Amino acid sequence: MAQEQNNVLIQLHNLCGKQDENFITESFVNLLRLLRDYDSINASLILKKITNNLLCTDDSNISKVDINTQITIDSGRPDIEIRFGDYIIFIEVKVKSDFGSTQLDRYNKYLKNINHKKTSLITITKDPFKNGSNSIKPTNLVRWHEIHSWLIELHTKNKIVSYNINQFVEFMVHRGLSMDYVKWEMTEGLKSFKNLMDMIGESLSSLQFRFKTAVAWEWYGYYIDESKYWIGTVFDKPHIILFHTESFGNADNTNVDVGVIANSRWENRLDLSSEDIHFFACSKESQISLIDDFVKKSINYATKITK
Repeated sequence: MAQEQNNVLIQLHNLCGKQDENFITESFVNLLRLLRDYDSINASLILKKITNNLLCTDDSNISKVDINTQITIDSGRPDIEIRFGDYIIFIEVKVKSDFGSTQLDRYNKYLKNINHKKTSLITITKDPFKNGSNSIKPTNLVRWHEIHSWLIELHTKNKIVSYNINQFVEFMVHRGLSMDYVKWEMTEGLKSFKNLMDMIGESLSSLQFRFKTAVAWEWYGYYIDESKYWIGTVFDKPHIILFHTESFGNADNTNVDVGVIANSRWENRLDLSSEDIHFFACSKESQISLIDDFVKKSINYATKITK
């Protein structure tokens, strides 16, 4: 089963519409609360890193740390508030959007005027910090990729915590908040990927279909027959060759006996990792034959159902 189907955060995020940053914030705070409640040592470690050593709690006191979201104050609604004894910390979370005009200034002024000995204003961003119209610089600048690294380095014996860390780490990569390091397999992998694309292109040529290369950040493939169809692969699923029509109207799955109807188009897939075909163990000639067969059958069926 694909990673997205196993990850509840990815599934829920797909339904959250325009609440992207709120969803990410709530998911992160939920993980911090789980750490606080079930793994005091790692909770103390993460909070210490986020606050740049400001919030140093004893493991026995970590349960007294309050972590809240979207609290309302006179000057706005900070994304995250952390309270513990004399500490009060505001954390503002950003993914794509910039900080609002004077937003950080207002939060900083609020913190300076309250009767707490230790206050801090922290930002968590995907890209390097830009304060825009704000005049102050936060106490600590945290990047999402740093949080990703901190989380994957944690060692916990609690199965609940471990599961939720894995879920959030996978979600971060899926959402583009962080990424894995480049591994040595990249060189040969890129060569193999190019070979695969060449095979698909050669198949289209030999079958005398008109096509042109189409490339984006997330995928690589070919438009076929004046962009009626597309074939290629999405980079986060390179083992899947995907063929789809560009549109198909309002049909449902009962109208087709090959592939599926999804996103108002007909799709057909060839899973190169399937044990039924053993694609990667095949000879070059056998691989070309498998792709030829998939391309021909996909286009023939697409032509049939889109007439």
